[in-house]
Amino acid sequence: MEYISNISEIQNHHLIFKMPIKNQNSKYLYYYKLLYSDRYIHLKYLLFRLDFVSVHSNGKVNKQDPIFEKIKHIETTILESLNQNLNKKLKLSLYHEIIQKDIYQNRQPQLFQPLFLKISGIWEDTTHIGLVYKLYYSNTSSLL
Repeated sequence: MEYISNISEIQNHHLIFKMPIKNQNSKYLYYYKLLYSDRYIHLKYLLFRLDFVSVHSNGKVNKQDPIFEKIKHIETTILESLNQNLNKKLKLSLYHEIIQKDIYQNRQPQLFQPLFLKISGIWEDTTHIGLVYKLYYSNTSSLL
């Protein structure tokens, strides 16, 4: 079962980082698994449905949509939580990737595919840290 969190309700004091392991990607040194736990739930990763409110008539998401700032905020919050101990530069790769992409949202109910963001951990190299994440569309109607 997957639990879809509200991106605005994530609190940094509920973030837990497992001890680092050697990263499988040789470009990075370490990987920190992200967990989230409060009194109601314990999650092995964070999953968000990205709901866009500002979409042009052609279906293209407006770059001024509030979700982009929420993504930047959650990325910064997670990275700063771990960085208190590491003192590295933050690489906001998620925010930069998603703001540069042209995202389209079909508003016809039978064709609507929600976009999801899954954050599973943090990578570390010699000077930076950044999120390990995945963006994907869901093809199921049960998540609507």
